[in-house]
Amino acid sequence: MKRLLTTSLFFLISIIFLPQIATCQVREILDAIKPGKAFEGTPILKKGSHVLQVGIGMGKNIVSLAGLGELGSILGSSGTSTSNTKVGPFSIGYEYLIKDNLGLGISVAYAEGSQSSISSSILSVLGIGGTSLNTTVKSTTVLLSTTYHLFTTDKLDPYSKISVGATFWSGSNKNASGTDVGTAPTFPTPIAYDAVLGLRYFASKQLGVYGELSYSNLNFAANIGVCFKIH
Repeated sequence: MKRLLTTSLFFLISIIFLPQIATCQVREILDAIKPGKAFEGTPILKKGSHVLQVGIGMGKNIVSLAGLGELGSILGSSGTSTSNTKVGPFSIGYEYLIKDNLGLGISVAYAEGSQSSISSSILSVLGIGGTSLNTTVKSTTVLLSTTYHLFTTDKLDPYSKISVGATFWSGSNKNASGTDVGTAPTFPTPIAYDAVLGLRYFASKQLGVYGELSYSNLNFAANIGVCFKIH
């Protein structure tokens, strides 16, 4: 059990902090934690199980959802950034197992980013004549998913997941006085997709933690959170 817990924690740390090498190591890690023989006990998840999970992204926030690089690229700012803030992404997901190793689900993620900038000009470098602009972008992503459970024991649930859906964007450009200047930010594509490798570890029959490495809209991201077995 001690070895099983140690390798499980190693897997979680790997997919969260080492995304650049995770794609090469996934098979080796799964082989390391996979039982030497078929699990003979009662698996934590099986056909008819319901799972709810709540998490937070560990990548580049709203950048990870859109896959467009730095925050300034998403916000479309051509000036000099003076400050920026990021919130999320936060996510909530639900899965229902239609077979012992196959589940269908839905998830919703929310994130937002904002940036204050000064428009580019020769004098704005000296703090003269520049126009201040506060840009905010918000995104809500809804995904439908199919999850394949590689194997399941009474504690562990490694899985792969494919999701498709849409991202709903909103935002505004305001000047220093808070007045909307009438031009919306340039939004990324509303089409969203996600390929995930993840691991759940259940500390009890109802409560567990999870970690995921995802490839979303041409960008890698990682997520961690808690999961609940409802039935």
